[in-house]
Amino acid sequence: MFHEIPELDKKGLRDFGVITGVLFAVFFGLLLPWIFNYAFHWWPWIVCGVLILWAFVHPLSLNPVYRVWTRIGMMIGAVVTRVILGAVFFLVVTPIGIIMRALGKDLLSKKLDPEMTTYRVPADSIKTGSFDTPF
Repeated sequence: MFHEIPELDKKGLRDFGVITGVLFAVFFGLLLPWIFNYAFHWWPWIVCGVLILWAFVHPLSLNPVYRVWTRIGMMIGAVVTRVILGAVFFLVVTPIGIIMRALGKDLLSKKLDPEMTTYRVPADSIKTGSFDTPF
């Protein structure tokens, strides 16, 4: 269900620390207080500073944090993907099927016909030139 977490080198872990720190500060220090009219707190900026400092001082020790963060992201992604695909199916595909059935449409020609001996549809003849240059 989950993909393997890619290994990052020193530069990749440094980038992870800096980006995570900045996004943490922007999200929890600016965006959420602004949207919900909360007071601006100082703790997101401390977390941002610690992550950025950690990324520059010893980026290789960020590997466990990176692995946990990536695993959490994969789990959230798996849930969100299934929810979105389920919603698209039930909000788009199902109504189209119900409408087509109500209108009597049979796009796949699946209705039974007792007079037919076979439901096979013969294919057109294949030109051998199309195998030499398929695209």
